[in-house]
Amino acid sequence: MEDPATLAKLSVEAVKRQIEHQRLRIVRQKNLIAKLDRQNYTNISLEVRLSLEKMEDVLVRMTAKLAAANEELFRATVDEPTLEMVERDCPM
Repeated sequence: MEDPATLAKLSVEAVKRQIEHQRLRIVRQKNLIAKLDRQNYTNISLEVRLSLEKMEDVLVRMTAKLAAANEELFRATVDEPTLEMVERDCPM
């Protein structure tokens, strides 16, 4: 089994890839909307715009998930001071 730091790092990397893929899908969707508008397919364009809004909402949630994954990575990789370390670093 992987250690918590490695699992947290893998999670961050996976979410970053998902976000990048979602951003690319959004760009393609915007290009499709522009193309449909130029060709006067307004009914289809409206449906595609609704889909775009949902895609952008998903991106917002993914970004929040990335923040949580980064927080988990931080917690997994930061060494909490032990009593021995504190006594060594702060002698009385």
